[in-house]
Amino acid sequence: MIKKHLETRLKEIGKNLPLGSHLNSDEAMAFGAGYMAANYSSSYKVPKVFMYQHVTETVYLNVSESNCADESCFKKSMVLF
Repeated sequence: MIKKHLETRLKEIGKNLPLGSHLNSDEAMAFGAGYMAANYSSSYKVPKVFMYQHVTETVYLNVSESNCADESCFKKSMVLF
């Protein structure tokens, strides 16, 4: 939709340029990292972006001694998230 609008506007001003529709992953990561750095900085004014990470399943941490089949071995389990 945006691509079609831009092509229409370019034709109106006399520049019939084809617009690419590919995404360069390196440029996307660099742009996103720069934008997020500017978002956290007090020196730059950018629209605020809030990112959330949500784990839908419980994550457990289990620690135990290796090669131990005895009940007296060290074992610890806990829920991380």
